[in-house]
Amino acid sequence: MRLMIGIIVIFGLAFWLFTPHLSPVQPDPRLRTFSQSKEDSVALANAAAAGKLHEDPQRRALRQALIYASGRVESSPCDNQLRQGLKDAIAAYLSYLKQTHDDPVETFKLEDGTVVDATAYLSQPARDALHRAQAARCDGGSSG
Repeated sequence: MRLMIGIIVIFGLAFWLFTPHLSPVQPDPRLRTFSQSKEDSVALANAAAAGKLHEDPQRRALRQALIYASGRVESSPCDNQLRQGLKDAIAAYLSYLKQTHDDPVETFKLEDGTVVDATAYLSQPARDALHRAQAARCDGGSSG
């Protein structure tokens, strides 16, 4: 047993010594860092408060429909028709997001000139409503 462990250690050490060591992975300059993302969120919130953040009208309507359907399910979690309405609202929203994925329809130009996609920021209220609806449980045990 000791011989087997010794052989494994020797081969592992030899492999480590004679293989080229990789340099550390460099970050992709096209991707925002965590601190930059936090700054972006603050800038987007300020722009939204000042009325300077463009929201695609179709996406806005679909988000509002999702928020409305989520609120209805949250207040009546046992109603399968309301749950179906929420599923339909989710499907419509995701379908439109997929259709417009390659079109930068909701962007904002930061002070440093960087253009950021505001879709995630603008979708946060819809995500929050959806999470609340998903957390709502039917008292009868059958939640859809």
